[in-house]
Parts: sequence; structure tokens; C-alpha cells
Amino acid sequence: TVTYETKLKLGNIHCIDLQTDGEDWWWPRTITIQVGNAKPVYFYNTFNQKLSNNDKDSVPLMWMCQQGYKTCTITAETSTKNHANSDGVVIMGTIYGKKGATMTGIFDNDDINDLEKGQTENFVFPNMRDIGNIRCIALRALVGTDAWLFNSMTVTCGSKSKTFTNSDEIWLEVDDNDIGQSFMKMCD
Repeated sequence: TVTYETKLKLGNIHCIDLQTDGEDWWWPRTITIQVGNAKPVYFYNTFNQKLSNNDKDSVPLMWMCQQGYKTCTITAETSTKNHANSDGVVIMGTIYGKKGATMTGIFDNDDINDLEKGQTENFVFPNMRDIGNIRCIALRALVGTDAWLFNSMTVTCGSKSKTFTNSDEIWLEVDDNDIGQSFMKMCD
């Protein structure tokens, strides 16, 4: 976590741009900005971009915008099967509803060993778009060295909630193969 302070008078912040001219790269996952005593605003790197001038898989300029004002919580239950837990896969999701879609940040709680065998965890994403009644969730494994198997996932956005079951026991992992997939979509 890095904190910057400024004496500039900032109003409501809806979008930010990040740019670099340095030699290193940076992979910002979530940026949180709080102005005075106002509620913090969350910006998610929904396109999974790295920021750099000299890395072919990166961009020198990136925009991140607030998606909305709803808070979405994803409650995931990791399977109890052998090797179901994951220490190394990075996951993001897209939640689809009657009014559109909204994209989450990374499924990661600070200072907690997430996605452990038999555990149920909540991943909370403020500043999401109002999508109305929840219809689907799509999951993407972005990077990583292992796989994750979950039993069920409950998506709650505002007062709307829907539970999805991984009844086919699909493992989520970076490389598509006979056992797992890098992308999966579950709908009602």
C-alpha cells in the first residue's frame, strides 16, 4: 500500500489516468482514492494491464474509471477435494445482470490466505455498476501456477443475490486442459 497526500482541492473523482516513463513495470490491481472525509472510491484494473514503457505486454498510459455506486460481494466456497486450494492463481470476474455487466477486481483479501481447501470467503467490491437482477458470473484465471476448485459462489449486489454451483467440478486455471479452464461462465 502506498499513500500520497496533496493540498490540491479535489472534487468528486470518477476516473484516473496512470502513466509512466520509467524503466520498471507496475501491475496496479485496485486503486483507492479518498478525498477528505468522503467515502473512498475504488478503481479496478479491469483489463489486467501492466504499466510500463519498455515491456511489450504493457501500456505506458492506463485509464481506470469508477463503475458505479453498488457494492458487490462474492462468497466462494472452496472444495474439500485434494489440491482444491490455490496459492498462485489470480482470478477476476464479470457479473452480468438484467441491466448490463460490471467487472470485479482481483479475488484477494489482504493479509488472508485466500482460496484454501474447505474455506468460505467473501470478496467485497465497492463502486460496482447497478446491473439489476443477477443472471451470470464469468471467471477468468489471469496468471498463476496452480488451479482452484470451488463448490459454489454466491454473488450479492445491493439487495440482489444469486448462488451458482460448480456442478461439473471445473477447475479454474491459467492453461486450458482436460481438467481445467482459464475462463468459465455460470448462468441461472
